[in-house]
Amino acid sequence: MSEVNAATDNEESLPPMNIEMLKHKNALQLEDRKEQAAERIERLKDELARQREVVARQDRVREVRFLEAGEHMRALNAFMWQVPGIAIGVTGGLWYGASMVMDQSAKAAVLAFTAVADALLILVLWRVRFLFQRDLKVQLEYGGVEPSKGLVRYVVVAVWTALLLFAAVLSGAGALNPERVVQRQPRAALVLEQPDRAPPSPAPSRASEPPTKAVSGAK
Repeated sequence: MSEVNAATDNEESLPPMNIEMLKHKNALQLEDRKEQAAERIERLKDELARQREVVARQDRVREVRFLEAGEHMRALNAFMWQVPGIAIGVTGGLWYGASMVMDQSAKAAVLAFTAVADALLILVLWRVRFLFQRDLKVQLEYGGVEPSKGLVRYVVVAVWTALLLFAAVLSGAGALNPERVVQRQPRAALVLEQPDRAPPSPAPSRASEPPTKAVSGAK
């Protein structure tokens, strides 16, 4: 309060020319401060706009990744369920073909190839499951969902892995003992393959017998 009174006293004590110059100087300083404040406000607006643009771009990228991950998951899920079908078809077909082959070395080679194919399909199955888990993680992060932990996530893959491993081991055992892999024909087929026997000739009827001459006893 005392400073204001002092400034007022100083203005009153100054001549009119100095008062006008002081007012003009204060007006110029006020205009400069207004311009500086306006420039700061514009810079802040530009910075906020850029930040909003960056956030919007990041959200758009996350949304695109979410949609792409969903498409990849659908494709990988369909392919993952095709792998067991491929394994079943390959194993069954090669085993049937091996049982029809008479050469033991060729039979062992076919069964060894079957074992290798089943083992490689296990690797394919786990590779597909790994890619599926990566896309699933992207979708869970986008939705803010906590991913499940432990081996519960791999129950289906573990079951198929055990079955394919058993098929590979069985094919390997067959390759080591090819003489045991023989196609057994059912009994009905064996009966049909027996040579046809000639039907028994019917007994001659009496009607077809030649008539015998009567021998007379008296001459």
